[in-house]
Amino acid sequence: VALELAADGSAIHRSRLSRGKSNEQRYKTYEFLPEHILRVRRDPPAGAASQPPGEWPVSNRRKIAYPPGADGLPVTDAYALLVLAARFLTSPGASADAVVNTEFNFYQVRMSHSEGRTVEASYEVAGGAARTGPRPTRGVTLTVSPLGEQVDKPDFSLLGLGGEITILFDQETILPLQ
Repeated sequence: VALELAADGSAIHRSRLSRGKSNEQRYKTYEFLPEHILRVRRDPPAGAASQPPGEWPVSNRRKIAYPPGADGLPVTDAYALLVLAARFLTSPGASADAVVNTEFNFYQVRMSHSEGRTVEASYEVAGGAARTGPRPTRGVTLTVSPLGEQVDKPDFSLLGLGGEITILFDQETILPLQ
């Protein structure tokens, strides 16, 4: 997955190369335009194993309309929620909202401050000292709900998690620990 974000966390461009059930590959790009999201799917031509996915022929092009309720909110990818939640940690507001686009569905995500706790951790930030042992955290809870008409089956996920998700960030480094 490749993801390009604007300063407010809104997605500008997203792409991913994936495999289907029968091991067939596909490459999808999403351009987050002011009027809609342009989704382009490319499938590899027969015998073109060395051809870059961005050069595969287009098999489907679709404009995905933003749902009512998305106006004024950053529309982004689930992975960007890690960045947005880390920024929200220092916010004095009780909550902040964002919209996540999956394949065709949209979800409203409300971020709210939550209690942290001490967790065992072991990590090293590039160029920094290793941290091992108990680390105090601050939490952000993400409450996810469908936004607009759901075109596909429910498909929201953040690192394999769904529903209400609490992310615990190291108090000092602001790295997500749990």
